Amino acid sequence: MEDNKKVDVTKAGQYTVAQWCWLWHENYCKPAVKDTTAEYYRSYIEHHVVPNIGSIKLNKLTTLDLLKFYNQTRQSGRVEKYEGMPDRSLSSRTVRGLHAMLSQCLEQAVRERLIPYNPANSCRLPPKERYAPHILPPEKIRAHLAAAEKHGVLAMFYLELTTDLHKTLCKKTGITENIRFHDLRHTYATLAIQNGVDAKTVSSILGHSSAGFTLDTYTHTTPAMQQAADKL
Repeated sequence: MEDNKKVDVTKAGQYTVAQWCWLWHENYCKPAVKDTTAEYYRSYIEHHVVPNIGSIKLNKLTTLDLLKFYNQTRQSGRVEKYEGMPDRSLSSRTVRGLHAMLSQCLEQAVRERLIPYNPANSCRLPPKERYAPHILPPEKIRAHLAAAEKHGVLAMFYLELTTDLHKTLCKKTGITENIRFHDLRHTYATLAIQNGVDAKTVSSILGHSSAGFTLDTYTHTTPAMQQAADKL
């Protein structure tokens, strides 16, 4: 009964989850976040929320509904890009991002007195996955850069888009590790801290939110980085 007093009875039952999510996205989310974040949230709503829990009345949505939704999304929530795609599972990071969006959306519904409490607050989320980046061996960097220069792409930021060329460079220089272009960024971060660049500087260069995040990503890589993390 106490919870019901927090709800505006003239608004309760007015929206489905899908209707409220779109309204929240347009009026509360987009004006307050970066365009890239707003686009991520739009995709979450369109591809995951609407087809799975969108038809549920907002004031009837429960924590159990959300937990079932998260579990289903993690197991088979990937958008099917072609018929018969074998693996449609999603990472726990994506599920956690989906939860973060829904939590904000539902919290606004509480403020608007559409629902008495936020059902997302009681959800148990999948654990964070720790990514172990591949690092380009330092002794092979010179050969890799020389090969890039030979192909005229040394200074091109968009080498990341030319995956096949990057793989060709690795093959020609004898690099057998499974190195993606993005792993060159990991290589830079690792070598920078190994050579005495402080974590805050590296974090700023990489555009990370904090030095703690940088070290949390790379601490497993070297003893020096682990020591730096222990000091934070």
